[in-house]
Amino acid sequence: MARDRLGALPHGGQIERPRLLDRLRRRFEVRLTTIVGGGGSGKTTLLTQAMADEAANVDIWYPCEPVDRSPDRLWAGLLASCQRVLGGDADAPEGDPVDQIADLVLATSPRHVCLVLDDTQLLPGTDVLEELLRCLPSNGHVLVSGRRTLDLPTARLDAAGQFVHVSQSDLMMTPDEIVEFANLRGIDADALRSAEGWPAFVELATRSHGSDPRSYLEQEALDSLDVDRRRHLAALALVGGGDD
Repeated sequence: MARDRLGALPHGGQIERPRLLDRLRRRFEVRLTTIVGGGGSGKTTLLTQAMADEAANVDIWYPCEPVDRSPDRLWAGLLASCQRVLGGDADAPEGDPVDQIADLVLATSPRHVCLVLDDTQLLPGTDVLEELLRCLPSNGHVLVSGRRTLDLPTARLDAAGQFVHVSQSDLMMTPDEIVEFANLRGIDADALRSAEGWPAFVELATRSHGSDPRSYLEQEALDSLDVDRRRHLAALALVGGGDD
């Protein structure tokens, strides 16, 4: 599961963030949990900490890849992950993967199961996710984490008390968390203020080998934007920002 990505998994130790971990513990109580934040905002670190803290229920972590743009490939990958964690015969006759996943989750009852899909910005749509939300048994739950908000039926779920959301602003480190982080690393917290709470840049500010925040920003954030959005962002930066 380890990744060598700034802001993703611990580098020299990371603080725990109870205000966010408490929210993620509810993933086994609600149907859908979403985490949305840019590259380096600490999404995967948070997920790793939340899953490591869980003993009573079951997380199935699935990192989305470009090949998962194919719904058939995504279903096959999700089913294989469920079979590895929950058991089941990988050589059983082929059937509807939705039904097979639902059966595996139901067989785990009374324990709850959360399918954790990371990097969901790589998916072309939400059909597979919506099918999971419709078809999983009551002890099944879905958590999606990515760089953009997906068009999922969150209003209906929220009205029913079945939705938890962690936004990019939630992921930013608070002043108290920055102080705790600085104490953990043995540095002056004032040296981290310029990062404005962005986890990846807070991490970069602790490095002594000359890490370049500009390069990180270009590779992790700007390269993922299409040409028109980069042009609009450049215009906003030139004029000093703008309203919504």
